[in-house]
Amino acid sequence: MGGRSGVLAALVLLVLIVAALVPVMWVVPLLPGSRDAALWLIKGDPSHPDLWEWVWSTQHFRVGYRPTTALSYTVGWVLPGGVAGQRVLDLALHAATVALTYGVARRFAPRMGRAPALAAAAVVALHPLVPMVLLNLARRAYTLTAMWTLLALWCVPLAGGVSGRGTWGRAAAAVGCAALAATSHEAGFLAFVLLAVVAVTASGGRDLGSAVSAAVRGPVLGPAVGVAVAVVALRTAVLRGVGGYRSAEHGVAEVVQATLSSAVPLQGIRWDGDEVQLWATVLSLVLFAGLVALGVERAARGAFGGEPDQLPESAGSSSPGSLVGEEAPFTCAALPLLAVVWALGLVVLYAPQGAWFPRQMIVMLPALGWLVAVALADSRAVATAIGAASLAVVIGRSGLVQGLPAEVRPAMERSSQVAAAVAQAAQQLPPGATLKTVLPRFTRPTVWSLKARGAQERKELPLGSRVAVQWAKAAAPGRRVTVVAVVGARAEVASPLVTVREEAQAVVLTRAEAGRWLAGASAATGSADLTVEREEADSWLLVHDGVGARRLQL
Repeated sequence: MGGRSGVLAALVLLVLIVAALVPVMWVVPLLPGSRDAALWLIKGDPSHPDLWEWVWSTQHFRVGYRPTTALSYTVGWVLPGGVAGQRVLDLALHAATVALTYGVARRFAPRMGRAPALAAAAVVALHPLVPMVLLNLARRAYTLTAMWTLLALWCVPLAGGVSGRGTWGRAAAAVGCAALAATSHEAGFLAFVLLAVVAVTASGGRDLGSAVSAAVRGPVLGPAVGVAVAVVALRTAVLRGVGGYRSAEHGVAEVVQATLSSAVPLQGIRWDGDEVQLWATVLSLVLFAGLVALGVERAARGAFGGEPDQLPESAGSSSPGSLVGEEAPFTCAALPLLAVVWALGLVVLYAPQGAWFPRQMIVMLPALGWLVAVALADSRAVATAIGAASLAVVIGRSGLVQGLPAEVRPAMERSSQVAAAVAQAAQQLPPGATLKTVLPRFTRPTVWSLKARGAQERKELPLGSRVAVQWAKAAAPGRRVTVVAVVGARAEVASPLVTVREEAQAVVLTRAEAGRWLAGASAATGSADLTVEREEADSWLLVHDGVGARRLQL
């Protein structure tokens, strides 16, 4: 029966992974849609002259130190398909995170059963936060962090002593994965904390003091502390401080509101406006508080031998199908305790920084899934109801069921077409030539969150237009590419946004009623016309009217 149930669970897990990826597969052929994504890709190119400086000694985006994430883009360029290969890598990382969520749950709570572990995997696979990460190449750090943290827990030896075949090797692998998590994103430092929790809980001690004492003598805790200190020292040296986000334009009340809203990963995000839905926040807080309370209570009942959960006798084997490998008895406190520490630890890690992004909570999803699994495996009706309601909210608001807003896909697809057109036009010019551009920017739904930098600090053109120019400069080195105007419109508008009239001394651009100038001389005056003066040779103007591109010599 175990073999059949294992095969069935593997099939269900595969279905969950497919269901998670199907709603976002259309993004694979698209060029990067954000400035940050383009920067990760351009700087991560193996042929980039500053590659190693970018990977190892750069303050990534002025707030963090993420060399593992930077290096992952270099690895992505080795894959076939170019940018498409990078996007496939993103999807593969998410699939691995889903599978590891299930595997780690089975490893730490084998008596819980396969169905609750599959429910945990479903939370990670189908959560409405997932498209926010998988649709944007710049957000790989979140998936990488979760995956490396899960791998660290997969590898960590569960035996309390230092003996046992492969114990020190597994400990080294676990600590190494924790280091990769911490150098993928700041949230990854929680991996060291989770390893310490496992080391203490699995030490065999009957109370906290004896458990800590035994863990100190074990193969995990000491190396984990040492490597964590080394990573913090390296990060501090590069950043000249701890680093992190700071809100430039929000007060205490807004930070508290953001914390209450964004710290609750059950909340289905609102795509169609800038305000958080109150009912969704309240429901999420209630369910999240219930899950954490159940996790704390379940961990307390099982801590230090209170309710032993013996692993199967076959766990001691090293057979290919073994999820554990060499471990001795372990307590049922492990999984809920890890879930609670992970979830609340992330809140503590981010709370002082004053800037919350809903997408940050993607790192918490494995912990949330485990809390749902613990609730569903509980024999009490109230616990089961909380777990079932949480799972229903996640699935009901997922991209698979609810879908994405209608304007998201066309905005991203048309923006990719604009970037490709600008890059192609730049490549056709001789080195040293100047390409001035007039570009469309297609609006798409925003997600409410505090920003790391205020608008007054962004004394540049809108990010949605800069990515096309940034990508063109990388595709056609030696050409000077600039933006003279940006016209914004909804992606559903299929008619040209700009008309062109050539004169002897200038090119006059007139925007259509469907669009509005976002940048350029006419943006300040409100005029419908924009004049671009003609210049000397080797200067060109590319006008993309939202439908097609037209290149003119100035």
